[in-house]
Amino acid sequence: MTGRRPSAGRITSDAAAGYMYSSRSSAEQLAVCASNEQMLTALRRIIARHDSADAEVLLLHEWRRLALVVDHMLFYTFLVATVTSTLLILVVIPLARWL
Repeated sequence: MTGRRPSAGRITSDAAAGYMYSSRSSAEQLAVCASNEQMLTALRRIIARHDSADAEVLLLHEWRRLALVVDHMLFYTFLVATVTSTLLILVVIPLARWL
C-alpha cells in the first residue's frame, strides 16, 4: 500500500487491527459501538464471576488444609492418650499391686 487513505468512507479505529477502512454510516457505527460495549460488559461480568469462583475455590482449599492439620493433631492426641492409658492399665497398675 502507498500509505494513502481512500477518499470514500471513513477511517475507524479498531483495537485489534489498528486502522481499517469503513463505509458504515454514523448510526451503524454507534450501533457497533453499543454492541461492543455490551460485549465488553458481558465479558467483564464473566471474568468477575470466574474470579469470584476462583476465590471460593482458594478459600475452600485453605479450609480443607486447616481441617487436615486439625485432624492430624487430634489423631495424634488420641493415639498418645490411648497408648498411655493402655500402658497404664495393663502394665503400671499390675506392677504397683506386685510391689
